[in-house]
Amino acid sequence: MPPSIPRPLLLRFRLLVVASLAGIAGWPRAAAIGVNWGAASSHPLPPPKVVELLKSNNVSRVKLSDADPDVLRSLSGSGIAVTVGVPDLMLRTLNSSRKAAESWVHDNVTRYFPAGGPRVRIEYIAVGDEPFLSSHGDQFYPYVLGAATQIQAALTKANLGSKVKVVVPCSFDAFQSESNLPSEGHFRPDINKTMIQLLTFLSEHRSPFFVSISPFLSLHQSKNISLDFALFKGTARPHNDSHRIYKNSFDLSYDTLVTALYNAGFPQMEIVVAQIGWPTDGAANATSVIAEDFMKGLVDHIHSKTGTPLRPRNPPLEVYILSLLDEDQRSTSAGNFERHWGVFTFDGQAKYHIDLGQGSRKLWNAQNVEYLPSRWCVVNNNENLSNATANVLDACSVADCTAVSPGGSCYNIGWPRNVSYAFNSYYQQHDQKADSCYFGGLGLITTVDPSTETCSLFSRNQTEELQVYAVAGNASIDDAEGRISAEEDRNSTYNHMKEHSLLYQDLTKHKDEDDFSYEECDGTCCCVTEEEDVEAKFAKITEISSLSGSGEEEERERQHVPKACRCLTFIYAFEDPTSVENSIIFSTRAGPVLQARFPRMPAIVLGSEREKLYVWTERTADCSVLDHPVWSVYTGIHPNNKGLKVL
Repeated sequence: MPPSIPRPLLLRFRLLVVASLAGIAGWPRAAAIGVNWGAASSHPLPPPKVVELLKSNNVSRVKLSDADPDVLRSLSGSGIAVTVGVPDLMLRTLNSSRKAAESWVHDNVTRYFPAGGPRVRIEYIAVGDEPFLSSHGDQFYPYVLGAATQIQAALTKANLGSKVKVVVPCSFDAFQSESNLPSEGHFRPDINKTMIQLLTFLSEHRSPFFVSISPFLSLHQSKNISLDFALFKGTARPHNDSHRIYKNSFDLSYDTLVTALYNAGFPQMEIVVAQIGWPTDGAANATSVIAEDFMKGLVDHIHSKTGTPLRPRNPPLEVYILSLLDEDQRSTSAGNFERHWGVFTFDGQAKYHIDLGQGSRKLWNAQNVEYLPSRWCVVNNNENLSNATANVLDACSVADCTAVSPGGSCYNIGWPRNVSYAFNSYYQQHDQKADSCYFGGLGLITTVDPSTETCSLFSRNQTEELQVYAVAGNASIDDAEGRISAEEDRNSTYNHMKEHSLLYQDLTKHKDEDDFSYEECDGTCCCVTEEEDVEAKFAKITEISSLSGSGEEEERERQHVPKACRCLTFIYAFEDPTSVENSIIFSTRAGPVLQARFPRMPAIVLGSEREKLYVWTERTADCSVLDHPVWSVYTGIHPNNKGLKVL
């Protein structure tokens, strides 16, 4: 252990020694810039698309939060340098078991170094994900050194010790300065002993020190940090520390760490900034505009190779942006902004411009992303909303509602739009399943985008089989694109509907089952009693022009209909919808649903008359129960509902 330095030494002399040892003479080097690729997303982009995104933007380095085999396979042969993560929860096991460490290295490292053929360019194994974070207490850090030692031994045994380095990511709060000046930097007292042991291990194996630096959090936690100072603005008031001038928050934090390393006896330890970024939502000053300013300032500063006052011409070895994509399942214990670090949205669309390696050209977005249909779940304003808050809390306990938190982009949309946001977030996270928009009867599915200029309610990216068939006049259905075309006549259209109808197939298949008998019924429902009636009854349903939607018709809806009946339900849709509230209103037909028989229930738009759309929904309902609307009816038509004719 290096001898401690006597306190009486002059501060200026100490800083001169730090600078002379850390900033060894030589040509200034350029720091490599990479990105963090996290896994905490409910609807992650397929790994091959993410690798395409990385390559198209010339990103040469990526840091992973875990060792997902699909992700690693997609990186094989890409040439991208990879840091593989070991989750915090594995540290205790790896610390105590040599066999567990060897098994982990074999499964997650060795297998990607084949004797021949393409391989994954794994350069680092990051043991833990910020295990020194103060909020974790002593839950993880006591096992860090043991786990790192076991992994290193397993790498050596696999003849990879010289090819892959073991590192430990350290959190931004692992080091501190009570005065907020770099000259007073030191590691937290509770982890200082373990940190010195870790630094000794890293030094022996010539591994760098991985650390998170967060100017965004410094801005929110310190009254002495201004926004301009955090954003590398030339107009920011500089900070003076023993005649050393600090013009930005990054240099201030970085040199605080440099001093902490010096005080621990490791003044020449190389540094890798493992995480640094700026969120775009979920808090004050978290916007895409401010994030772009920060990122531009950071990249320009790194590319300038000037280093910092204590390490001039000696910038960090590497810098990893937090993060590549938004992650809607990240922990929000530190703040709601945690789910909005991405340079790209969850579906790979750039939020702003940053030079990740592609130079002056704009960022290239992810291509050919597959989305769910354009449907949203909103609150039904015609219902009693007295219990809406409880439903919102339930939805937000599972889904991501951080954008409607204070400081978020959707915070000011007001009641009841914030209820719609919560409902829709839950609905999209559950892949637009009909029952995920129920909320005690308060939810309503719409094809009209309820987003505003400042608040977007996304449809999630997820492959899904086409479930909606729309028919207009002599139109047929283009399955490949889900659009209306007019290439076939009415008979082929009808046959197409019949061919794809779960109802028609079910009537034919299950007619004779004792537990699913069919009875003749009145009103807008049509049931089958004889096998030969299947064709006739299905045809009868399509004869919707005789339905007037009058008071008499609505009265017939109130009559009891056996659960086995398939009901013709309809939607009122105004020709020129101007708001979510009046654009689509479902009829009051519904009740308990036999989900077991119809787990997927598409709807067929059979036609319309002026302001009315008639929809055949393949769903079984008890029409005597009028308190709960049917929410599984989808239209799949163009928003203004014009141009449809009655079949």
